[in-house]
Amino acid sequence: MELNLNVTVKFPLAKENQFSDAIRCHALDLINGRCYVDADKLCSRFADEGHPEAMYIVGHARMLACNVGQLPTEFIIGAVQWLQKASNQGHPLATFELGKYYYFQTRDYQNARLCFKKLDSPACPPGLPPKERAEVNRYLGIMYYDGLGGEKDPVNAIQHYTSAAYAGDTEAQFLLGFMELFFYPPGPFGLTHLQDAANQRHAEATFWLGYYYARIGNTEVARIQFEKAAHLDHPVACYYLGNHYLESTNTYLHAKSYYMKATQLGCTYSAQILQYLDQFNWNAVCHSN
Repeated sequence: MELNLNVTVKFPLAKENQFSDAIRCHALDLINGRCYVDADKLCSRFADEGHPEAMYIVGHARMLACNVGQLPTEFIIGAVQWLQKASNQGHPLATFELGKYYYFQTRDYQNARLCFKKLDSPACPPGLPPKERAEVNRYLGIMYYDGLGGEKDPVNAIQHYTSAAYAGDTEAQFLLGFMELFFYPPGPFGLTHLQDAANQRHAEATFWLGYYYARIGNTEVARIQFEKAAHLDHPVACYYLGNHYLESTNTYLHAKSYYMKATQLGCTYSAQILQYLDQFNWNAVCHSN
């Protein structure tokens, strides 16, 4: 549906010379309804007057509008400027959005780290929701671990991963569980973190949970986890299941279906196996094992 950029946005229960809760809520409703340009227009005058919440809404709405093609991409510069102004006045969500912009869109990890460290500081004003705070800890964990935007600090990375994982961040649960099970001396909670992420339908966590059980010889539990990961479209899990049904049970139809799915998901190993087996008779190859 095309947006009418000339629409005059009306807001209820508000005085026109004052940025009220009614205006803020209406603007956020417009954003939730993907009417980003309308939200921008509604709050622009108040942003010009220096209201930090209006600055954040204008920057956030303009950024989203650019990302989905409702505004030309050159408007992103203005969106970043509004977010920066709001951040300078202590608006935590503006700082969070800036950090994500630097992290994902420009890969300016130095500025991203500065934004997220600002939010992690005790001096940071309250107001950042728990989900976003968990994300901040996860991003800092990644940057400290990989040395993005500054020096590596594995100890600090683990602390941030742990904070994010216990706050319910699924990706942090996976990363922390993966590291504790496969890269560090086994930690007491590595398996728990990996299971927590798998319970939230995290495909990588589910696959590596299966890999862990396969490594310790529990093939039945491993198969169950690989089946779950395959249902989440994990290509290597499909490949492993193809191997399992081909080599362990001679159930070649199951094997072929998983190899085909793995190939469709981009797994080159499965494509090579399919090409080889298609040159022969599947039944003959499987029953000769």
